[in-house]
Amino acid sequence: IPASADDFVRADGKIYGAHWQIFMPALELPSIKAVATIGAPASSGHILQTLGADKQKITTDGTHKIKFYGNDITVNQQFVDDVTAEHLTDKLRKLNKALLIMHSPIDEIVSIDNAGTLFQLANHPKSFVSLNKADHLLSKKADAKYAAGIIYDWACTYIKTTPNYKYPPAKAGEVSAALNIDDTYLTRINMADHKILADEPKDIGGTDLGASPMQLLEASLASCTTITLSMYITRKKWAVQHIDCVVTHSKTDGKTSFNRAITVRGNLTEQQHERILAIANKCPMHKIISLGADINSFLI
Repeated sequence: IPASADDFVRADGKIYGAHWQIFMPALELPSIKAVATIGAPASSGHILQTLGADKQKITTDGTHKIKFYGNDITVNQQFVDDVTAEHLTDKLRKLNKALLIMHSPIDEIVSIDNAGTLFQLANHPKSFVSLNKADHLLSKKADAKYAAGIIYDWACTYIKTTPNYKYPPAKAGEVSAALNIDDTYLTRINMADHKILADEPKDIGGTDLGASPMQLLEASLASCTTITLSMYITRKKWAVQHIDCVVTHSKTDGKTSFNRAITVRGNLTEQQHERILAIANKCPMHKIISLGADINSFLI
């Protein structure tokens, strides 16, 4: 998970994150496997110096307005406390996460010496990438794109990701699927405006990078049910806030059965509940699965 060291400024002019040390408590979560920094300072006080914030004025007035890269931003006491409370040396040595440090040698806001300090403090696995000729905020699109590509390729070593697969072409109204034999069962599916992956579980030889065909069929029935009910309930103007649908399947003597559990949250009568169940049984996917459909196949 990349944790940028850049200063984040919202449109309303308030900082909502400006120092990678603020993220340190969150980085201790077991679910976080890797951390990337861009132009990160190596000391807690550096961010206030960079912003030109007056700590005394903040303490007295509670806030201090400054201009940073053309943005009017407000620094408050909570922000000062956040960036000064963490002891970087101890935290970084105990990070125990893969770390990627990215820095420009011509960074005029945070000198590249900070990258060297961070690298020395951190434990392995750690890596450094020089962002040659880039400014602190990666304002050039080419620099930002390069950094993003490096982070993605590096992060793939530590976290489960979906590669940038090439999907087969599909026109409006078509669904196309393609599979390379080397990928075993992994199938790329293109629905013109939407792209997904299908696969099989690892226990039967798949890579589990996508839903199985049966799961996709169950998803079709579940989503068709909720959409159909939403259309009907909206038209009737019934007092319903939420619809849940859980679909499972089982096989007995070669016959497949689907079980569909529907939950409708709202102020409804018993008669309305009965009507909802009847409407669910009329959804298009219900009819196709229960009544069957002709499939015409041909080689091209």
